[in-house]
Amino acid sequence: MEYAKVELYQSGIELLSRDNVGIIAKLALKESPETQLVIATTHLLYNPRRNDVRLGQTQLLLAEIERIAFLENTMMGAKYLPIILTGDFNLTPDSGVYEFITKGIFEYQGKSKTLEETEYRSLTNSLIPPRLCITDNSQHFNVLKHRLRGEGTNKVMLENSENFTEDENITPYTCEVNTDTTDVQTIEIAHGYQVKFCSGTLTHPFRFNSVYKHRNYHGESEATTNQGEWITVDYIFYSDLELIENYKLPVVKQCCTLPTIPNFAVGSDHFCLGATFKVHKRKPQSC
Repeated sequence: MEYAKVELYQSGIELLSRDNVGIIAKLALKESPETQLVIATTHLLYNPRRNDVRLGQTQLLLAEIERIAFLENTMMGAKYLPIILTGDFNLTPDSGVYEFITKGIFEYQGKSKTLEETEYRSLTNSLIPPRLCITDNSQHFNVLKHRLRGEGTNKVMLENSENFTEDENITPYTCEVNTDTTDVQTIEIAHGYQVKFCSGTLTHPFRFNSVYKHRNYHGESEATTNQGEWITVDYIFYSDLELIENYKLPVVKQCCTLPTIPNFAVGSDHFCLGATFKVHKRKPQSC
């Protein structure tokens, strides 16, 4: 129904200066076009010391997912299509980015670049600069304003190498966002609805679960690849879907008996993840 190729590289921003990408697709069932879901995949930065970069990349990707998955505003808040988010995130289940994805909130201010507690060289209150107009709730400001006020443009202020021209003037679309400061900003878009920039804490509106629990019943850690040691860096996250079954992953103890992958039995340097979900059909809207 719709798709987006997400360029995680944004020129002039050190945090987003890596050539990583994401792909998002909105799909509909052929026999039930009203029943739709969003599937996204990505490959985040590898550098083990830069979880701050992966956090910023995830914030950007989630903003695009939010734009495509949005259905309607209700008395209980925004309603979204079911979502599957998967890929090689290059981070472990005990990382701050994993916490952000699964819990929906993470305070990065004062943390190190690995997003761990530190007493020096800590991160400030600003992660992604306001000029990208992505709120601290991982939403596009212009899209929200257009959605809630019915005015202005829903133009996304991300640079995409396929359709972005440097002479585009973004000022008319961002007059309410001060793009020249990294101070905390709070802007009321609609009555009782405020958004923040540079607050030191990120949130997102989804309730993601992980297909894998990363440990078996005996508490042994699962593994998806080897980066000098057997670890998990690949995930399938989902929301508003019913998980039926999933491929089993080996635990570290089992992996240690095998040659490093790829090998004669496994043709990739990552083990295969897979899951089956039940999608509940939506009823056609009456005229």
